[in-house]
Amino acid sequence: MLMPATELGQNARRLILSERELTPDEVRDALAPFGFRDAPAADGVIRAMADMQASREGLADFLPGLLDAAGRSPDPDRALTRFHDYARARVDPHTFFATLHSVPHLLDELLFVLGSSEYLSSILIRQPEYLSWLLETDALDAPRTRDEMLAELREWVAGVDSPDAKLAILRRFKRRETLRIGVRDLVRAALVDDVTREMAYVADVTFEVAIGIVRAGLSERYGVPRGADGSEATYAVIGMGKLGGEELNFSSDVDVLCVYSEDGVTDDGADNQAFFQRLTERLADAIGKQTRDGYVFRVDFRLRPQGKTGPLARSLDSYEAYYETWGELLERQALIKARHVAGDAALGAAFLGMVRPFVYRATLDARQVEETLDEIRWTKATIEKRIARDGDPSLHVKLGPGGIRDSEFVVQALQLLHGPRVATARAAGTVPALDALGAAGVLPVPEAEDLKDAYRFMRRVENCVQLVSDRQVYHAPDDAVEWEKLALRLGYAGDAGARFQEEFEARQRTIRDSFDTLFSADESAFGWRMNTLLAEEKPSADSAAFLAAYGLDDAPAAHRLVRELASGSDRVRYTPRVRQMFVRFAEGLLEQIAATPDPMLALVQLERFLSASGARAQIYPVLREEPGVRELVVRILGTSRFLGDVLARDPLAYEALVYGPGFTQRAGSVDECLTTLGDAPDAGLEALLRHVQRYRHEALLRIGTRDIVGESDVLATTRELSMLAEAVLRRCFDAFYEDACARHGAPMLEDGSPAGYAVIGMGKLAGRELNYSSDLDVQVVFAGDGETTEGMSNADFYRRMVRSIVNHWKKPVLGGAIYDLDMRLRPYGRGGPMALTVAGYESYYRDHGELWERQATLKSRVVAGSGDVGEAYMTVAAAFAYGAGLTAEEAEAIYSVRARKEDKAAREGDRLHNVKSGRGGVVDIEFLAQALQIRHGHTDCGLRTPNTVAAIDALLSAGHLATPQADCLRGTYVFLRFVEDRLQIVDNRPVSALPSEPVALAKLTRRLGYEHPDTFLAEYHRRTEEVRGVFETVFAQLRLPE
Repeated sequence: MLMPATELGQNARRLILSERELTPDEVRDALAPFGFRDAPAADGVIRAMADMQASREGLADFLPGLLDAAGRSPDPDRALTRFHDYARARVDPHTFFATLHSVPHLLDELLFVLGSSEYLSSILIRQPEYLSWLLETDALDAPRTRDEMLAELREWVAGVDSPDAKLAILRRFKRRETLRIGVRDLVRAALVDDVTREMAYVADVTFEVAIGIVRAGLSERYGVPRGADGSEATYAVIGMGKLGGEELNFSSDVDVLCVYSEDGVTDDGADNQAFFQRLTERLADAIGKQTRDGYVFRVDFRLRPQGKTGPLARSLDSYEAYYETWGELLERQALIKARHVAGDAALGAAFLGMVRPFVYRATLDARQVEETLDEIRWTKATIEKRIARDGDPSLHVKLGPGGIRDSEFVVQALQLLHGPRVATARAAGTVPALDALGAAGVLPVPEAEDLKDAYRFMRRVENCVQLVSDRQVYHAPDDAVEWEKLALRLGYAGDAGARFQEEFEARQRTIRDSFDTLFSADESAFGWRMNTLLAEEKPSADSAAFLAAYGLDDAPAAHRLVRELASGSDRVRYTPRVRQMFVRFAEGLLEQIAATPDPMLALVQLERFLSASGARAQIYPVLREEPGVRELVVRILGTSRFLGDVLARDPLAYEALVYGPGFTQRAGSVDECLTTLGDAPDAGLEALLRHVQRYRHEALLRIGTRDIVGESDVLATTRELSMLAEAVLRRCFDAFYEDACARHGAPMLEDGSPAGYAVIGMGKLAGRELNYSSDLDVQVVFAGDGETTEGMSNADFYRRMVRSIVNHWKKPVLGGAIYDLDMRLRPYGRGGPMALTVAGYESYYRDHGELWERQATLKSRVVAGSGDVGEAYMTVAAAFAYGAGLTAEEAEAIYSVRARKEDKAAREGDRLHNVKSGRGGVVDIEFLAQALQIRHGHTDCGLRTPNTVAAIDALLSAGHLATPQADCLRGTYVFLRFVEDRLQIVDNRPVSALPSEPVALAKLTRRLGYEHPDTFLAEYHRRTEEVRGVFETVFAQLRLPE
């Protein structure tokens, strides 16, 4: 039962007049009906006020009304305490008490303010005279205009001389106006539209006056800035966000852009850009710097072009160039709220006119509409995921579901889409824009009205939350007591907290329903999962499982890479448009990555390639709209690290692959390769090498792509790799020969005829059996001794020429060496001359040639240079290799060398699992074929071929191999070369051993097309054992005495 008012008053008077000390229970009983939670503290405040009075009777008469007014405030304890602090700050507390006692409604309003806002209380206590100004003038009766505020502030500033004193006045003016506007809001003398508009006007006029103060000092120091025609350059501040929309909160930052009219110099020769940069820096301090008088507003420049890294002030032309070239959707969205707030009005109007076509594009196709809605929806979803980490998102008045940002995004999206044809919809403020959208039929009028009411409601809640302590707080309280206080501040009565809760949730539903209706694209399970992953700083368990489902088992690395693909890294941040483009094709991309032999390799290389290319806005649409291209790129990157390096080092190779003749184009001959290679665009060896390397990169990509996608078998691949190398050899040797002739004269024989040269390919180059990682085994032969036309010996000429080629090819060109030339097979090996005459080779082979060199010479072929010189060498080489046949002792020697190679493979790893040198490996097949070629080739020229498969076929035709033997050797040779291909295609290294580590073996197995490693190993063992059987059979016959 409520206590009668007379009894409440008597109990309150007893706190002052009681002749004995009241017990704590009596104090609590006296104060509890007024809503005080800390009775002892309240009693202490009352006693302190009693000490301020000449007569306790006077306070006793006043106290019931004071406590009653405090009890009706949102926080009675705070109201009483701050009332006491305010009374102490006044010079006339007795008169003050008497005035309030005689005008009860003033006491009610004062205690309501003191119990609602610590911020407004502190202003009153700091400057007590402001209360008289509020009560004795019409300050609370009506909103003030911008012109009224500006005139008063200028009058204040004119009364002082020093810039510091003028800046201090700006802070005092802002404090006083905030008090006036805040009190009007709390006592419900103003609509929320008036409150936020007046706060924006306070910012406008303080910026206006601050510009004048700061510019005067700078002009005095640096001179007046001038344009090309000598007229004074102008300057303006453009308000953005809530300032631009005239929707400023009590604790809002002010978002601004600063623009000057044109580049030029000041009267003292300083650059205009530097002048206005300094002006903006000092303006930011004038408004935002914390001094003993506080600050005016916190200034935020992050919406400027290039964000934190961009200049604080730009010329009008610079803004135009930026928005035309780099402007993104978020910048268009932000510029909807742009408004001239201070500085030159004509310049402000010119800026707004300049950005209007950028913001409101004349035409939008269906795809652009979809992208606009998707990007805004994604941005909001990301925001909600972020705020969920800091508390209940439903209590976030600004950013939570159904909050202020939802309504703003609805309005801004509709403005972007309909603003080009509905000029009235281009309003900077949310409420005027809703009026215009409703009037134009873009939104049904009832929905527009409901949204407007809900938006105003949420803005008033936001203001009340922030008025407590002047902090950027956006969460409604989750504590029941604080929730009740907020409800009371908002004017709810009775069961205030419950009534406020009901309306709060209803307004949220209204806003969220409109948001969901507009941004209604159903987000797939994948899209939801991907957006969640992108919003996480570290991968959650769910995200790790999501990535693992696509074969990405290193969750931290995969999470980082996917986020970098979407949004960039700390070094380079991508625009939301790029991120949204990525999300659109991410599901297909991850599915294709999962299908590669090594998904993590594919992801790592994709990020590296795209970072190197730097043109994601151009590449992502291709990857989205052309899944075939995307699959091709992903298969390359998930199979071969070295081809990925080619893409990353030379992005033009990607363009050649995607936009060129296509990866299916195959060169039919070396001459065709040379025709495609063409001439270097510039003179000089360095330009030639760059040209050759770029062609080589493009060709490697085409060859590797055909290999990876199964368009070429391994023999076709090795043949193409060999023809590519041969074409590069020819072009480079020709160029280096011409360069050497220009330097040293042309080499001549003693009879005066030219002393030409030939390059002899050896090993796999001769047989056109090159791997990706093969060195080029070569020998260089020249016609004979003599001198060049400049007097240099031919031997010295060719030594220098070959050494120059070797050295140039070792140097990185476009990120890597062209080829490694291996000349160790030449006479005398590494210690021998780099080039030798035909006669020199003949003499060496006759006097020093060994059996292993006969084997090596079987695989020789002219690949560059003079055909005549090459033919002369080949005659000598054939006589050496085949002339004497093969004795049983020599067959035994070859067999022993093979055994030693196998033992070496065993010492280095596993003799059973070395594709090249292991048991039944490639060397078994090559040695067997070479031994039979030497045995029978001196009488059967049809056996003389450097190609292993061709040699097997010739030996079969000549009856030296049985059909089962030839089939076994040929089939296993192709099988082993394919395994070798898939070992080397990853890193372009001469790897021949099968991996022993299970994960690496599984990746190789997938590259080979097997489902399980055991299946592959079973076939490998079967084939190599069959080869070993044929090898032993054939060599048993060759080792028999003739």
